[in-house]
Amino acid sequence: MRRLLAAVRKHGGAVLKLPVAIELLAQATPAQRKRVKAVLNEPAGLLYRTTDRETGAVGSVYIASEQGIDVDTKYAVVCETHSTILADATLKVAKRDAANTWDWCDGCQSKRR
Repeated sequence: MRRLLAAVRKHGGAVLKLPVAIELLAQATPAQRKRVKAVLNEPAGLLYRTTDRETGAVGSVYIASEQGIDVDTKYAVVCETHSTILADATLKVAKRDAANTWDWCDGCQSKRR
C-alpha cells in the first residue's frame, strides 16, 4: 500500500486506471481509503502547501514541468489566493517563499496584516 501511494503521489493519480483504483479502495481499510482519496485529489506535481501567517494566503510549491507551469526553473511557487507564480531553483528556497507570499506576491503585499 505504501509503495502504491508513493507512485500515485509521484504521478498525481495518473498511474491508476479506474478498475485498479476501485479494487484498491475496496480492499483498503477506512483509514487507507481516506488517504488514497486524498492523494488522488492532489494536483499533479504538488510538493508542499502552507498558509502565510502574515496574509492568510495559501502558498504551494509545484514541480513546474509536472504542473505545466512554464518557468525556467524546476520549482514554481504559486500564491493560490492571487494566482501569482514565482520561479525558484531549489526546494528549500521554494518552501520558504511559499510560507512568505507577502514577500513576492503583489496581492499579498497590499493585504498584509
